[in-house]
Amino acid sequence: MDSLKRTCKCAGYSFHKLFTKARGLAGLLVALCYLQITLEPLRTLCAGYGEAVNLPGLAAYLMSDPTTSLVAGIGLLLLLGDAPFFDQAQQYVFLRGGKGSWVWGQILYMLVTVALYLAVLAGAAAALMAPYCAWNGQWCRVLYTLTSDVGMPAQYGIALDLPGAVMQLWSPWQALGLGLLLRWGALSGCAMLMFWLNLGLRVRPGVAAALAVMLLDLAVAVGLPYQLYALSPFSLGRLSLLNLGYNPYLPGLAVEMGVLWGFFALNLGLCLAVAKGADLGSQGYLTQ
Repeated sequence: MDSLKRTCKCAGYSFHKLFTKARGLAGLLVALCYLQITLEPLRTLCAGYGEAVNLPGLAAYLMSDPTTSLVAGIGLLLLLGDAPFFDQAQQYVFLRGGKGSWVWGQILYMLVTVALYLAVLAGAAAALMAPYCAWNGQWCRVLYTLTSDVGMPAQYGIALDLPGAVMQLWSPWQALGLGLLLRWGALSGCAMLMFWLNLGLRVRPGVAAALAVMLLDLAVAVGLPYQLYALSPFSLGRLSLLNLGYNPYLPGLAVEMGVLWGFFALNLGLCLAVAKGADLGSQGYLTQ
């Protein structure tokens, strides 16, 4: 229990500085501005037809297309790109809590920050769509129409990838929960990738590595063989890309989940392994 308290205290210290850096605020602002651009055509559609869109269902698809997904990812990179989080006061935190608590505190901070980041984006979507949103547990006519009419999203400039299979298998709330979990896993894996690379090399290549993981998703969407999406953890964080059993020529859902959560677990393990081998107390890691 004492170890857990020390870990939470180490994580809490990092939270105090979450939005004190201009880069972090800029990342959040970029994501929110692009969200406004993404939702504006949908607002126009709802206003023109006098229809409301089911908000949980909409939130499940917010980052379902590669461009919106990438912009949201870049926003998080700007927010967490300086991991591990060094400053003069971290030496005191490290000495009081010990290496194990400090490392787990850093990991906990990243995982919770990703969850909060997604919650902020979902809340912003609710605010932007407030005049035209519904909270019921049924898929709305707007999303059904966008799914069934292939040309309609392009006609209105709506950047949402809406596979009908999702609507057939899950309710809006179920799709929202699953979509957020997948996105959380992909973004958290990228955050931990930045952490252990920056910590192990004592320079900051982590942002470039995480960005490369995100760009692979975009590359698969625009030019690379489509089957490579199954090797792209960031692609598998998009609910709209999962093979839900309708295409026998693509990897199954078990393989997809193995790649995504394997990426998460691998980076978590590397965070612990690299931190264990780093002499954090004597080599000046915490005072850079």
